Amino acid sequence: MSAAVKGAVLVLAALALAAALGALPPARAASLPHEQQRIEQLLDALAADRSSRFVRNATAYSGADAARFLRAKWRAQGQGIASAEAFIERIASRSGTTGQPYRVCSPGRECVDAGGHLRALLAGLPAAR
Repeated sequence: MSAAVKGAVLVLAALALAAALGALPPARAASLPHEQQRIEQLLDALAADRSSRFVRNATAYSGADAARFLRAKWRAQGQGIASAEAFIERIASRSGTTGQPYRVCSPGRECVDAGGHLRALLAGLPAAR
């Protein structure tokens, strides 16, 4: 491998690490500011849910952990996300690795697909300004 290729690989790896750690802003150029705010409100509401579990690839996570994961996934894969609904569909509904749907399990209820749960959560949020 040439020195130029090694250098390019290192730069890409550093950028990926910076994005994963939150040092870079989410890739949101296509979304409008109020849609970005709606996505942030949705993630904040998910993080605040202390009773439900977010199941990703057969492992259950807290709402706060799920929100952190989805925010990082949005940063890494969110190019072209123009709305909160598109965020739910393309980022927050299924695993990009396995294709398995994410699920949300709440006490006293059956587990449901995360997409439907997040759409209902979004509908209950105040309108973004």
